[in-house]
Amino acid sequence: MRELMRPFVGANRLTYLCILATELLGVDTLRDLPSYLAGFNSVLNTLDVNVAQAIRSLRVCGFAPATARELRLMIDAYNTHHEARQAGAEPDESDHQAQLYEVDSSDYSVRRMWSTTTPASIVQALNALITDPPVRARVLPPLQDENLSASVRSQRSPYQGDIEPLGFPVTAPAQYQLSTPQAPGRVRWVDLMNIANEFDQQDEIAGRQKPAQRNWYHRLIDANDQPRAVLMRAGKDGLEDAADIDLTGIKHLIGLPGAGKTTLLYLLAAWVARQGRRACFLFPSIEVASNFLEILEQYGIDCALLSGQSEGSRNKHALNFATALAKDSNGYGVTRSSAKFFASNCALAGFASEEDVPFPHANPPCMELQQRLFTGAKSETRRCALSGVCARQYAERALITASICAGHVLSLDRNVSPLYAPFDIKQFEYIARSFDLVVVDECDATQSDLDARGTPIMKLYGDEESLWATLISDLHAPMARGRNAFVSGKDMPSLIEMTGRFGQATNRISSYIQHMSKDIQKTYESKLLTSLSLIADMYPYDGDQTDEQEKLSHIRARQGLERLWDAAVKPVAFRPSIRDDDEVYINLKQELEQVAEMMQLSVERTTELHQDIGVTLVKWDLDADASAVAGIANIMAGIETLPPSANTAEFAECCGLLTNVSMVVLQHFGLAPHLRLLNTLNLVGDNVFESRPSRDQLAILPESISGHLSGIRFTVSEEGNTNISHVGIQGAPRRLFDRMHQIGASHDGAQAYLLTSATSMLHPSPGYHINEGPHYVLRRPNAGEGWAQSRYEFMPITDPARPGASLRFSGAKFSQRDQILKSMVDGLLADNQLSRLAQALQSNDVVDGIGRKAGLVVNSYDQCLLLYEHIHQNYPHWRGKVRYLRRAGANGSHEHAVTASDVESLGQDMDWDIVIFPMNAIGRGVNVVYQFGARQNKAMIGSLYFLTRPHPRGDDLGLIQGIVGRRSENFDRQTFADTNNALEALRNERREAYAQVKDMMRTPLVASRLGDYAKPFVADQMIIILQTIGRAMRGDCPAFVYFVDAAWAPRSAKAGTDTAATSMLVMMQDILQECLSHPDPTTRQCYENLYLSFATPMNAITRLTRE
Repeated sequence: MRELMRPFVGANRLTYLCILATELLGVDTLRDLPSYLAGFNSVLNTLDVNVAQAIRSLRVCGFAPATARELRLMIDAYNTHHEARQAGAEPDESDHQAQLYEVDSSDYSVRRMWSTTTPASIVQALNALITDPPVRARVLPPLQDENLSASVRSQRSPYQGDIEPLGFPVTAPAQYQLSTPQAPGRVRWVDLMNIANEFDQQDEIAGRQKPAQRNWYHRLIDANDQPRAVLMRAGKDGLEDAADIDLTGIKHLIGLPGAGKTTLLYLLAAWVARQGRRACFLFPSIEVASNFLEILEQYGIDCALLSGQSEGSRNKHALNFATALAKDSNGYGVTRSSAKFFASNCALAGFASEEDVPFPHANPPCMELQQRLFTGAKSETRRCALSGVCARQYAERALITASICAGHVLSLDRNVSPLYAPFDIKQFEYIARSFDLVVVDECDATQSDLDARGTPIMKLYGDEESLWATLISDLHAPMARGRNAFVSGKDMPSLIEMTGRFGQATNRISSYIQHMSKDIQKTYESKLLTSLSLIADMYPYDGDQTDEQEKLSHIRARQGLERLWDAAVKPVAFRPSIRDDDEVYINLKQELEQVAEMMQLSVERTTELHQDIGVTLVKWDLDADASAVAGIANIMAGIETLPPSANTAEFAECCGLLTNVSMVVLQHFGLAPHLRLLNTLNLVGDNVFESRPSRDQLAILPESISGHLSGIRFTVSEEGNTNISHVGIQGAPRRLFDRMHQIGASHDGAQAYLLTSATSMLHPSPGYHINEGPHYVLRRPNAGEGWAQSRYEFMPITDPARPGASLRFSGAKFSQRDQILKSMVDGLLADNQLSRLAQALQSNDVVDGIGRKAGLVVNSYDQCLLLYEHIHQNYPHWRGKVRYLRRAGANGSHEHAVTASDVESLGQDMDWDIVIFPMNAIGRGVNVVYQFGARQNKAMIGSLYFLTRPHPRGDDLGLIQGIVGRRSENFDRQTFADTNNALEALRNERREAYAQVKDMMRTPLVASRLGDYAKPFVADQMIIILQTIGRAMRGDCPAFVYFVDAAWAPRSAKAGTDTAATSMLVMMQDILQECLSHPDPTTRQCYENLYLSFATPMNAITRLTRE
């Protein structure tokens, strides 16, 4: 967050945009400013350095309209402000600035209102614009006096009580400081080997390994003094040996499975720490991050964990940690060094005098203590003096000084703790300005996670995790059962009413959708619905397609109607007692005048339409009466300048849908800001929030190339159940590390980034392909050819209910899927020791009598439990030999159940033969290997049965997120000769991207019906599939893979022939072949190192017939 720019504040901040246009860009209109302010480097790099800085300053200060609509609202607020002043209204105390620009909201033209001498305020503002705004300072309250009592009167908790004097001296805690990062530069391989030797020496002293055992050394060098891992760099004619890693700028390293990537990260972290530098490591999960830190701490390295600090996040991580501990002695007498990062109790509770009311450990009063320095003095706010020693705050304090911190990428987007920071910034900026190196492990998955943040989906209705379901379970149901004392709070009745009205709106739209005609329902299912898109469908242009002026006039009239509708519906959605004043109170007279001009109507007629629509909406709001919808349709059909759709019935249905969509959007919009309060009071859980980037993060990221999109999306299941979500597209989060690198560079720093993964290079994959390098490949030079024995088989199982047909899970009705999975298991386990699966265990890669295990791959934890219980009940031979994955949590524990965070403990379990798991649960960074016996460190799972073809839910936006993210990144990286070319290219690219998103929203997420999108869709899914198969190849082992679901190759399952259009397996074969045939030698060698071990058995897959 930045300090506010001066001197213009409030509505007068529009003056900064006027200065940008007239004084810096030299134009007399604000029309193109949203394009300039979109933040694309490809545009900014064509501008003068001062102009580019002014744009960046406006963005980080939160005054950068991203759309023409936002710009118009700012202009209207500016004009209304100065009209009021001219009419004699008292100016705001903080804003005494006179009007310096005349701005026309109809055409965005701007004109200076001075003629000769530039006003001093303009000069001041101009200097502020072209200077990087300083970080907003935060004044920390003084520490509490340890010799005086204090009181707690928290606004975030009902707790009130006194705190006894501490009675002992306290030391002020350290504070965050911003420094200048310096990239490590070249790190020699020999230096990392020296760290390995140092680790071995420390292990020997500590008794962790025997003398001369040299475990770390032998991770890199085998018993014959031959390298186990070789670093190669991308050269002009192919890959070549490298003696060091150049850690400057942004580098991409592909670490092949078993090549020692994890070992490299440990050694690199230690090298950084030994050099007195700082590094941040980002991992796929907090569990992986904490395990990484535990190892480093054994070698005296100062570490910190970067994780979410909300109560929900704290509880989740602590629960996962406790679950992992419980595997050993049920958690009794067991601990781990990372336990200190998950402490939750406030130290101040030990000095609290109130014992009858539970102390608010979930919302401790760290910054809210009240003390009177002497009798009769006014109470003053103090900061907890125990903050320097409190266990709950240990994780925060460690981040201030630690050499190595580790966490998850999403944790970057949270504030540095106000307890220890004299400034107000997010962790991503602190790390960008203070850490010398950032390492992103599994960077392809990280990119996918970031893309998802830019296209957040908020489930509103029709799902057990939806917002309305959460409000019922967390708020309304407890109230109804008697836990309702909190309603006595001042604002609570209004908040409860808001939640109830939101629930009513979602119930109504669900009912309306279910009663729509099937044709209309099918037309709008899965589409992104906004008031403007529905109005466009209701009033199609039927005129001369060659008359551009007439078409533009028609579009403008529709836009005017959308503004008229917006002005009419908001007062209904936001009732006076609960409405958001900033959003509701507009200059209605001026708005209707502009709408009248756009719709080519008189102001009187426009005002009449507004009143009629408003009155009818109020009637509809009371009881959702069908006659009210008909009344709205009659009003909307009678607009003289906008002929409605010829189909009267469809027009009426669209009016009803428009009404319901508008109410849901506005009710959610009005409720969203207040959910934070309910969450702070522990009245609702964390899943009431959309997972979107913060304003601070959006301010440094470019906009999404598709522009701002936001609307409602619904799906209807085969059983007729309705699912409703709010979808938004905003920003390009995958550019986060590029922008963090720019932040460091802009403050005279030279931070380095290292992106690593084993599957981060696959050009057809929009979601997972990393568009940097690759610069390095880490491989095993003496790797055996165990993979050459891998065998893949298409294994459809006959459907017992339909002789001659095969069991097909993907695409089956939901009501049939459980039985299909059970029948698949029956087909694999029938005849016990003579079953297909038993024979596979007896024959697949058995060495010295020691075989490997089988994995049944499904889609969900519920399916894991379903199949476990089915096997337990029906197959006595397999009882006690089956393990399954369950969700982390206190409930549902079973002696044969493991969580994803503890699945590696299966390597110590000698008694199982089968593990059932969802595909995404055993993937990145997880290795189930023998931890005992002759096959130690070899993959324990050898046979993988894919009972389902992995396929995201029908409302999943992963493919759209990846494609839009890639388009945004590609445009951001382009180079243009001049600004006009850049802006024209941006307009064209934005039109194409917007059209593509609309097209994809209409396209069912079914592989066989995706057309041109099928290849990127399969490529994205293939990354996840190969990651799972890779778990069976650890330690140079072959993988035996069985594709059981007939959906993998439906025609082959019927003795026919499949194509890339019908079979995901065939499409995967084609993608791999394309990669392995790449014309560039370096790229081809990278692909060979990455995917040859998969492509060879994939191309030889049995029982798959392709054209």
